Amino acid sequence: MRTSIRNGLKLAVVFGLAMLTSARAGQDGIRVLFDFEEDSDIAAISQGSQNAAFDLSQDDGVTSGKRCCRMTFKKGGDFSEVHFNGDKRQGWSDYDYFAMDVNNLGEDRTDLTLELWDALTKGYPTRCGLEAHVVPGKQTILIPINRAKRNGKEGRGWDELEPKDKIDMRNLRVCKFQFKTPKDHDLVWRVDNIRLLKEDALGLKMKVKLPEGAQAFNFGAAPDMEGFPVLRAAAVFDGAKGFTSKNDLKDCGKRWPDPLAGTGVYSPSGRPYTFEAAMADGDYRVWLIAGPVIRTDIQNPKYLLKVGDTVVFEDQPSTAALYGEKYIYRFMKTIYSQRPNALWQDFIDKMYPVHQVAVKVTGGRLTVEACNFELCAMVVLPAAQKSAFEDMARTLEQERVRVFTASLPPFNPKMPARMAGDGDSVAFIPAELTSVSPQTGPTPAERQTKSYDLAAAAGQNLIFRVAITAFADAGTVTVVPSALGGAGAVPASATRVLFEDFRLRGVDAVESALLATNAVPLERGVTRCFWLWMTVPKDARPGAYAGSLAVSAGTTTTTFPIKLKVYPFTLEDNMPYSFGMWYAMHKPADGSQTRRVIKEQLEFMREIGFTGVEVPGPDMNGHTDTFLIDLAKEVGMGRNPGQMSMTSALGIGRTLGRNRMGLGAQIDRRPGCEFDRPEFHGLFLNSAKTFAAFLKQCGLPLAVQSVDEPREIPNPWNRNLEQTDTYADWLHEAGVQNVYVTPMGDNNSGKDYTALVDHHDIISTHAGKASTKLMTLTPQKGKTLWLYNTGMDRLSWGFYNWRVGSTGRWEWHFCWGEGGPDNGYLNEEWYNPFTGLDGAAPQAPYATQRGGMLYKSRFLTAADGITDGAYLVTLENRLAKGNANPETVRKARAFLDNVKQAIPFLPDVAGLEGANSGALVGEGIKAPATALCETWRCQIGDLLTELK
Repeated sequence: MRTSIRNGLKLAVVFGLAMLTSARAGQDGIRVLFDFEEDSDIAAISQGSQNAAFDLSQDDGVTSGKRCCRMTFKKGGDFSEVHFNGDKRQGWSDYDYFAMDVNNLGEDRTDLTLELWDALTKGYPTRCGLEAHVVPGKQTILIPINRAKRNGKEGRGWDELEPKDKIDMRNLRVCKFQFKTPKDHDLVWRVDNIRLLKEDALGLKMKVKLPEGAQAFNFGAAPDMEGFPVLRAAAVFDGAKGFTSKNDLKDCGKRWPDPLAGTGVYSPSGRPYTFEAAMADGDYRVWLIAGPVIRTDIQNPKYLLKVGDTVVFEDQPSTAALYGEKYIYRFMKTIYSQRPNALWQDFIDKMYPVHQVAVKVTGGRLTVEACNFELCAMVVLPAAQKSAFEDMARTLEQERVRVFTASLPPFNPKMPARMAGDGDSVAFIPAELTSVSPQTGPTPAERQTKSYDLAAAAGQNLIFRVAITAFADAGTVTVVPSALGGAGAVPASATRVLFEDFRLRGVDAVESALLATNAVPLERGVTRCFWLWMTVPKDARPGAYAGSLAVSAGTTTTTFPIKLKVYPFTLEDNMPYSFGMWYAMHKPADGSQTRRVIKEQLEFMREIGFTGVEVPGPDMNGHTDTFLIDLAKEVGMGRNPGQMSMTSALGIGRTLGRNRMGLGAQIDRRPGCEFDRPEFHGLFLNSAKTFAAFLKQCGLPLAVQSVDEPREIPNPWNRNLEQTDTYADWLHEAGVQNVYVTPMGDNNSGKDYTALVDHHDIISTHAGKASTKLMTLTPQKGKTLWLYNTGMDRLSWGFYNWRVGSTGRWEWHFCWGEGGPDNGYLNEEWYNPFTGLDGAAPQAPYATQRGGMLYKSRFLTAADGITDGAYLVTLENRLAKGNANPETVRKARAFLDNVKQAIPFLPDVAGLEGANSGALVGEGIKAPATALCETWRCQIGDLLTELK
């Protein structure tokens, strides 16, 4: 499943324009490809380029010299390509980055791919695609090219690759950047200073004149900086300065977020170490950047930072405390903000804190003791120079903030539109199709929606939202649902209030998690959104209920009336559907509460409607750990044979090859080589038979994956078509049932992958025209169709899934922390926009958070879709029973036919628009039909009421 999520990650880094505009021809470490000062540049860049027109200009795009290039990409032209030919594609191996300055005067946000081909490139798997964004405004696009590997080798680290897996940068055959152009308008960019850079050419230098008498130190592989001598981890005390207790010290950092904090020295093992500097006895003031090293691979850490005799920080946290809000999850409740320098104040200043310490030096040495701290930079000044010290501290911070700010992608959020009478804020009910971000203001129609009109069956989940846009800093917003009364009582506690928090990641503000709070600060120009999750009591009487939702901001309270109709029927709660997500257990580090935490995660899955979970596959002997299987049964998964959980059998083959057959690392370097050995069939069959016997008696329906996302150029966890079909045949030979596979489309590297249908019981594929044959052939041949990685949207989990005859919906991944920049930051922290730890259900303190997790709103949209599916199944079951009014039956069948006609079979045809022949994870199917889901559900509710 890794392909589907990794394809959605942006591998490039985008810097603000100020970061790199100083790059000029002739500077060390910079090679300018095009500066657009000569007419010849237009002729050169035009060669081979497609759907692109170029002309020289002297407008606002100039960043070097007097002219830039105006690039025009025509609408409806599918893809635009800009090629680098001749000497422009030679010599790239000597550089680390590709860069160009872009001024985008439009409002488009464009995904751009830099493609590199060498002599071994034959198709998509063997070329290299590096991605970046172009956003509105001025920016520098910066793409790392020094680790260019073939697309088919995604998931492998650079050191794990064979030489043939890496692009030969010395002999590039094709260099181009390309992107998809809009259908309805041209794109026009001003582009200048297209260049290649070495690592050393990147940094902005800080200019700080230290006070007279100051002693300064910059630790690690630091850049040259006047007044700050570099001390690397290998610097042993030489009588003047150095480390006196080394304990496996190591340099760290990549000069980000600034030249002082961006490099450092630390102990990877978490052992204490000491730095000493010769200094005359006396009183001093010390300015020190030193941040805690928060890592899960350091067991039972002790934290100490001591300057002279002053203990700056000391702690020895318990495991629960380490995995709590003081350490790994310290940014969990940091609310998204757009105030000036918010990223610095809320994150960087805590990631790389400055300590100002008064110390007394005796014995001629200043000593800094550290344990699980990274030393970055230090300045020491005699205490008598208090005013100079304070001025220096302010200047250093100003310079650090300036450099950090210049490193950020361009992000200029627009103020939501304000209308007469709005006051300091306006609360509104978002429409079904509105994706609320911090910059989303209410539409005129949303402003006119003044109440909620809800309908549900007893025991059902109901999901709805409220948002508020602030036009001034308006204190705190509080959202309070009331109890509902009428035919019975629905207590206020039946409605959970969840605040949707965001983080700025790259050029986008993206959802961080839903926080269980009903009160957050309001900020000018920012919209806050709350999700309401109501679980109607199972014993709620049919009839009408009423209550309200109060949204208070400052002295203003907006009350939204709530009407709820409870239907006189219950929904089918044992649907023959397999719903779930790939899953890696988030276990407490000390193992003391593993069962409780994992069970709570599975209970959450059941609450939103999941019926299965991914469980570990068998070992090479065919034996399976039953821990997760037993918990899945305990929480109510697998009650129906169609409610299959998932597992994989490829691990048998990989482990047999690695260990029993002596292939070792070859099994991953040359995936499929196990089939070269004649003894492999017998070994695999014996293990698979043991596994088949286990499946028959384990009590949990399991679908068994032959191979994950088969492809002709496989990664270690894939195999090609022939090998995948062979694995499936052998599993069947061993007596394994419900063998499934996850093809990404009908073809791969020119091969027809529909042959998989003949060898598997279940075909699980992306929804889109790239899977047209698979989606039609699977049911035609009497096999089971599932959809995977189509998104977490309501439509695809409910009405669309039903429409195409799929009985399974699976997504990657429940909580797989990945993504984010490689910026040199040491710490493993969740909820930090500058780390890669993020997921659909991000980890959280296991001691205080149910399941040791939070979750994102995509679970609630999927839950809405699953509820839609329950309405459909309930209606179809009722129709199958007969004994109902014939006119109502006719009306119900006509309704179902009309719904099917309203939803096209494939999302890439008119009416449904998918991303990349389906959708990126979490993105879902975007379609007008989504707005009809609630209407259709209510119509089914009325039909069931008549049929009762």
